[in-house]
Amino acid sequence: MDFLCFDLVYLNSSIALKVFQTLVSMKIIWTLDFIIANSISLVLGGITVVDFQFSVSTKPGQ
Repeated sequence: MDFLCFDLVYLNSSIALKVFQTLVSMKIIWTLDFIIANSISLVLGGITVVDFQFSVSTKPGQ
């Protein structure tokens, strides 16, 4: 399997979850290891910044 590592910063955690759900529904992701290495909430003008770090393994043959 090919392993992909991402270090993403989202202004809204719901965006990240929506991306995961979309990839899973499209069967792009075979297994999903969702690891929140750093979940930092910073209040900057009312904006919550969440730092997600996760890794996914794609389906064999893709």
